[in-house]
Order: sequence, then structure tokens, then C-alpha cells
Amino acid sequence: MDKIGLLLTVSLAVIVTYGDVPSGSQESLLRLPVTPLSGEIHGLPLTSALTDVGSRLVGGYVVFGVEALLKDGKEPTIFLPHDPSGTLGSNLREVLRQLPDYEMRYVSPRLFEVFPRPDKKPRQDLLDIHVAHFSATNKPATSIIAHPESFIPELETIYALEHPVPPNGIQAFSGAFQIPALKITLHLQNVTVCRILESVVAETEKIPADWQPSGWALLVNADDSPGVSKHAWRVLSGVPGDWQKYRSE
Repeated sequence: MDKIGLLLTVSLAVIVTYGDVPSGSQESLLRLPVTPLSGEIHGLPLTSALTDVGSRLVGGYVVFGVEALLKDGKEPTIFLPHDPSGTLGSNLREVLRQLPDYEMRYVSPRLFEVFPRPDKKPRQDLLDIHVAHFSATNKPATSIIAHPESFIPELETIYALEHPVPPNGIQAFSGAFQIPALKITLHLQNVTVCRILESVVAETEKIPADWQPSGWALLVNADDSPGVSKHAWRVLSGVPGDWQKYRSE
């Protein structure tokens, strides 16, 4: 893969472009204006902060992929300032300034991902797990993002260990919610779980549907807080109301 690095700020983050998308693509996205807040927001969870920024973009849209390490069962929190002249780039710099243990990269066409730095990653990082073969035929994209263990055998094995069947033999499972308009077909070999999620997000860009584009989140119970799942997956959505105008660009 070709990788084109773009420093948001020195020592804060590196944004990387995958594929053959020109380097100007992420630069133009970073220059998108962000509608200012009416006031400052304190203590916003990382995933909520990113979707809030995404929902206030003007002239385009992006989606986010996030791996967040929970402490005491909670995500890292972000302070969002009131900035009349803010852009996507300045907002992301502010987020990363507050998260010295995290870095960011750009994945074409509109996906920005936030991860713990390599020395801060969990010992068993589900995103790095190698998958020999992934196959999904006419499956809901949001179901794959929200319940990847139902589609990836390598994750299903880990999920079974983390969620053993209780002694009474009864196990509750809500199932994967489905949005019929967002069904995709995708076949991949020798990839990581992270690459599967990126590919699912990219496939949703090709669907002529009115449902909002979605990113993904993996929440990791990093300090083994009691009563909190070791791993939890979420669908992340947060785009401006006029996002359809920019989908084909």
C-alpha cells in the first residue's frame, strides 16, 4: 500500500492515506470549516466529541473509526472550545492535544481513525488480529460494524471466551440490527480486523441510500473494571444534514 504521511502537528499525530487517493484529498477535508459551538463543552466522551465535530462540518463530511481505552469504564473525555474560525484540522489537533497517548490516521475516502499509540495499545488488540478469509454477501454494513464477531470466526472465538454461557444455560443476545438499504457484499483474504472495518465503511460509500454513512468504534476495558465488557463495538454516525450533496465527490 502507498502511504502518504501528513503531520497534524509535530509530535501529536500522523495522518496516513491508503491507496491511490492523492494527498490533496485529506488536506481538503482538513480545511473544511466547522460551525462554531454556542458555548464550550466540557467532559465529552471521545466518540461523542468526534461525532459532534463531524456533525458541524460545512461543505463536506467525514466518518470516524475509534479505538478507545476505557478507565473505570469510561472513555477519555474531551473539552471542545468555542472557536469561530475552526476547521476540521484545528478541531482534530485540539482533540489530539488532549490525548497524548493517541494518534490519528486518514483512510480514503473520508475515514479518520483514532488509535492508542503503539506503546499504549492493549496486549491483545482485536483490530490487529489476522483474518485468513472474510466473506459477507448481501449483509447489513451496520451489523458487521456493531457485531463483527458474528461475521469473523477469529473474533467469535475470543467473544465466546469473554462471554461464557451462564450455568443456567440461558444467554441473552440482542442480535445485529439491520438496515436493509445498507447491505454490502465483500470478500477479503489475509487482512486484519481493522482492514475489514475500513473496507466495510468504504463499501457504504457506494450505496445510493439516504441512511447516514457510519464509522466504527471499539471500546476496550483497559483496566478490567468490574461489570464492564472487555470489548464493545459501536456504530459511529455524525454527519451534517446536507451530507448527501457531497457523497459523489
